[in-house]
Order: sequence, then C-alpha cells, then structure tokens
Amino acid sequence: AVSPRARSNLNSVVLTLTNNARVVARNFNLAHNNLTGPGNPPLSSHWSGLTLATFVVATPALRITEIMFNPYAPPTGNTNDTENFEFIELQNTGSTPLNLAGFRLSGGVDFVFPSIILAPGQRIVVVSNLAAFQSRYGTSAAVAGVYTNHLNNSGDHLVLQGPLQESILDFRYNDTWILAADGLGFSLVIHDPSASPASWDLTESWRPSSAFGGSPGQVDPA
Repeated sequence: AVSPRARSNLNSVVLTLTNNARVVARNFNLAHNNLTGPGNPPLSSHWSGLTLATFVVATPALRITEIMFNPYAPPTGNTNDTENFEFIELQNTGSTPLNLAGFRLSGGVDFVFPSIILAPGQRIVVVSNLAAFQSRYGTSAAVAGVYTNHLNNSGDHLVLQGPLQESILDFRYNDTWILAADGLGFSLVIHDPSASPASWDLTESWRPSSAFGGSPGQVDPA
C-alpha cells in the first residue's frame, strides 16, 4: 500500500524541499511486471526497487572543536589506562538551539547522540570513560555519553553526520600536527569553529590547548 505520508510527482509535479530530508523513492508502472518463478522474485509488483538519498538545504551547525587523543598518564596508583581519559568536544556553532538526537560520530570511535538540546555556542563532550573523565575534570562539563573504541595515538579518522545522514565533517588528524598534544598533556583545538568543514583536514587549522589537560566543555582561550 502507499503510505499516507507519501508524495507523488505524477504529471511532473515538482517536489520542493525547504529543510534537510532523507528521501526514499519508488517508481510505479502498471505496465511493469516482474518475472516470477525459480531464480526470480516470488511475487510480481508494479513498484520498482527503492532509491534513497539525503538532500541538504543547510549543513547542521555542529562542529568538533577539541580532541584529546593521547592524554597524559595518570599518577602512580591510578588503575585507569591512559586512553580512558580521551574526550572529543563539540559545539553548536549556529544561532538557534540544536537537538542532537540522531547525530553520529564515527571513524575511529562510534557514538550516536541522544536527544539533547544544545544552546547556541554551547559545548558538549563525548568521552572514552565517564568515571575516569570526571575524576580528572570534575562534573561541570556537559557529557553526551561514552563512545565505543578508542582514538589512535598516531592519528585517526573522524566522521560527523547529522540525523538524516548529512555529511558535516570527515577528516583525519595526525600526531605530528601538534607535538604538545601527543601524550604531553595538551589537546588539539580548532582555530575557527565557523570555518569551512574542509579545513578540519589541515594542520594549520589546529593549535594546542592553552592549558595543560585541555578545556573540555569550555572556551579555550588563545
């Protein structure tokens, strides 16, 4: 049956999208019948197989702004592995509140965001281990959750997608970019969160955090 929410372009009707959309389409042709029987579909249908794509009117305003990929070691007696102190900070760079439901971080780590409203300019972090993170940084930073896997200390691939699979960021960082961020206690911080997403791939787009340990969930001063 045809979904009551479906829209038709019969008689060349133009379908105009005013917001980002994940469009699933099929063609209906009464003159078409599948071959049936051995090696073919068991039923005949006038519908084609589906095709689907994401159409982007505006790229969602969420950006990765800080990466602690190779944290400094904990003090003697602390049983945490160093990688437990990793974190990735993100910021709403737009001028309106943003619901993070369905946004996805993938590549070296994997995390699907729950429904959280992020105010304009607000920052949030995803972490490797919540208890370890809070033991080092306290509980003041907003934490969206815990990702699976770990960031590679020598460099890794990070992908950020919107809830409709909109491509936002797709880049690789390298441990040679900022030596102070490679296990010496500092994080990678993006220079300009409002820059073109293509610039996240460039060494010159990043700098070391101004403070030892980074500044998860907070503005990092120059």
